[in-house]
Amino acid sequence: MTSVGLSVAIDNDLVIKACAYAIAGELWPDGERMGILDQARFVAPKRLKRLSLRRPVQDAVRDFEKFLDAVELLNPTPAEVQLAAELEAKAVEVGLGGLDTGEAQLTAIVVQRGAQWLETGDKRAIAALDGLLDAVGWLAGIHNRVRCLEQVALEAFNRAPGPLASRICDEPEVDKALSYSFGCFSSSPPSDTEITEGLSSYIRSVRASAPRTLWSSVLPEKDGVRLAEARDQTNVEDGSRTSG
Repeated sequence: MTSVGLSVAIDNDLVIKACAYAIAGELWPDGERMGILDQARFVAPKRLKRLSLRRPVQDAVRDFEKFLDAVELLNPTPAEVQLAAELEAKAVEVGLGGLDTGEAQLTAIVVQRGAQWLETGDKRAIAALDGLLDAVGWLAGIHNRVRCLEQVALEAFNRAPGPLASRICDEPEVDKALSYSFGCFSSSPPSDTEITEGLSSYIRSVRASAPRTLWSSVLPEKDGVRLAEARDQTNVEDGSRTSG
């Protein structure tokens, strides 16, 4: 059984942060066919209730319940469960930590069902997937199809900078990387360019540990030089490539 037209599979960490910030609508506009693991129905509310939020935590839980109406609940097939188990076992065998059962199952789902993206807030899992590419043949299907939290946030910021920035800084303890990128601890608001460069800096860091799996987005200019993430590079090459 397949999920025809599934566009993006989203991990629990990313969903929880989106609902904590109340930015799910900004991160995933209408029109995308989104899926999350079915077990997120039980995991996400519990984790949201453990967060220290400035707004009532029950509002975040309600945002998650509303988000459920917009997504497909994904249950892995027996074949996908087997692939995920093999992936986890191989990670243990080669000494790569950070890949849990949920991430492994989402990876199998993305590859098996032909989804466009796996979006995750777990940077260790992204690095582990990259490290397993040569050891697990079917993982070739995840090449250039993983997007980290900062990439998803940057794309949303380009669409609607104001609302995203204010909501993230309303809850500065949810994710420190986003808080620093958006200048939530600064005495004066950063410019859009500074926010973009802050997010891009984190993306480059993730890219360094996952040059093949992380989406090869084009990063903004820095000091007049365009920074492009090409599929075949292992490090960001300043000024050597442009998009197109």
